[in-house]
Amino acid sequence: MTIAFPFIDVTIDTKGLQPVAQRAPGVLAVVGASDKGTAAANVPTVVGSVSEAAAAFAEVDANGAVTGSTDIYVGLRAALLQSPRPTKIYGVKVDGTDYATALAALGATDDVTFVAVAGKPAQKPAGNQTAILGLKVQHPFGTHG
Repeated sequence: MTIAFPFIDVTIDTKGLQPVAQRAPGVLAVVGASDKGTAAANVPTVVGSVSEAAAAFAEVDANGAVTGSTDIYVGLRAALLQSPRPTKIYGVKVDGTDYATALAALGATDDVTFVAVAGKPAQKPAGNQTAILGLKVQHPFGTHG
C-alpha cells in the first residue's frame, strides 16, 4: 500500500505573535509623566485592568477607547498583559518633571517589590538622567551611592 501524501508541510505565520514576558509575580510600581487621565500626581494608584490604566493615565473617549497615550499608560499596559502578571500594579503620575517626589510617594506603600520609570531608558538621551538618578538615588527604599 502506498501513501498518497508522505508528509505534510506546516508553515506557521508568526508575524502577529508577541513574546510573552515571564516573571515571578510580585508588586510592581510604574512611575511616569502624564498630563492626561484622572489620577492625581504623586499618589500611588492601584491599577487592575488596561481600561483602569487608560482612564487614570491616558486620554479616553466616551467609549473608553484611548485617544491620547502616555508613557506611563504604555508601561502599565505592558505590565498588565504579562503572563503571569504582577500580583498588584501601582501607577504613579509625575507632576511635571519632579520624579523625586513621585518616587518618594511610593514610601506610603509597603508591598512594592519592583519599580520602573516609564519611557526613560537608562541609556541616552541625556534628558533621562533626572528620572533614572531619582530612581537610583532618591527612591524611598533607601539611599545608594
